[in-house]
Amino acid sequence: MNRLAVAFMTTFAFATCAEALEIRCPEKILTTQRLDKQEAGWQEFVRPNGDGGVDAYAYVSGISIYSDDPKLLQELKPDNETARDPSWSFIKPPPGTPPLHMACYYSQTRIEFVRALPANVKKCTAKRGGVLQCDVFKP
Repeated sequence: MNRLAVAFMTTFAFATCAEALEIRCPEKILTTQRLDKQEAGWQEFVRPNGDGGVDAYAYVSGISIYSDDPKLLQELKPDNETARDPSWSFIKPPPGTPPLHMACYYSQTRIEFVRALPANVKKCTAKRGGVLQCDVFKP
């Protein structure tokens, strides 16, 4: 193979990688279950987990996308809701548009970890294990 072909292939591989983005959710989070209010006539009992403590790990179980600040609860439906790997497609937003946010959600808890996505995401696919793979608009 000549040098020009190698240089072209190297440039093409770099350009392809530069147009993709992968974000990994934290695999597990440590949570604590506690009672906020005692009920009259009842005694609190928290069943210990396997190591005798009450803290437990919650494991990532999926990803969702919000159209704005997650506190507004504007969760977007994926293009393919019933697919094993849900995906979302986006148009290039005009300047000043609030960022999309991804949320990692976990088993047996309502706690989610969220982060803003870059403004140039074009399509994102949620993979098992809490991985979000996105294609981005070319500059």
